[in-house]
Amino acid sequence: MNTLFYGARKEIIMLDELIKEVHDLKEYKLKYEYVIKDKERMSDLLFELMTEKYNNSSYADRKEYFRKNSCRCCRYEVCCDLEVPQDIGKPIKSDKAWIPAIKSCENFKWD
Repeated sequence: MNTLFYGARKEIIMLDELIKEVHDLKEYKLKYEYVIKDKERMSDLLFELMTEKYNNSSYADRKEYFRKNSCRCCRYEVCCDLEVPQDIGKPIKSDKAWIPAIKSCENFKWD
């Protein structure tokens, strides 16, 4: 009889541990959902700030910034004869809550 009681007690302990783990997973899921919402919100705010900066800068400034920091050819020598698009540096909203990308030259490649 004593072994039967011990076995039932062990099963109750296992069920309690399972219930605790399920509760912990629910808490983790809730925190994860909050993190996702915060990430989306930060991405949207960053997009707004980048758009404001884009709208407040002139084409000449954006073009010079692109050539100085991004253009593969111009970073190493003065040889760029490419036509830089008018919307160079325009932020592109991310649908995955990442840092927004910016419009660049179609010939641009990262090294």
